[in-house]
Amino acid sequence: MYEDENSNEVRKLNGLTNLEIRRLNSMFTQKLLSRENFPSMWKLFKELTGDRQFRSDNQLNVCDLNKSFVRQSSDVMLPLSTGLKNSCVPSFTETDVRRCLQSLNSSRCLGPDGIPNLLFKKCADVLCYPFTTIFNRSFSPNLIPKCGEG
Repeated sequence: MYEDENSNEVRKLNGLTNLEIRRLNSMFTQKLLSRENFPSMWKLFKELTGDRQFRSDNQLNVCDLNKSFVRQSSDVMLPLSTGLKNSCVPSFTETDVRRCLQSLNSSRCLGPDGIPNLLFKKCADVLCYPFTTIFNRSFSPNLIPKCGEG
């Protein structure tokens, strides 16, 4: 009889423990997902899931930005096949580019460059000039960059 009572008590405590663990995991997940700092959230997520490739936030930003903007080959530019005249070539202003960067949806997944939209959105004032220059220089000689190389 003593063993039956003990066994029931152990089962009851085990069930309560499992419920508390689920509740705490749910609270932790909600706190993790509500963070505004997406790079630190993904870094923590990778640590929890066993990803062993860790980089500091500064190293991550510098490397990704360099990969996105530095091209070393001369075949990066392709001639336009449409033969547009210079009057048809679009011209971009810093205001247009800033507005576009600020309108990005920061909750979207990372693109192929691995840079979160939140970074572009928060740095729109700094990035609008180089992006505007890149866009205008790409279109002015009727050349556009190849997509997907990096």
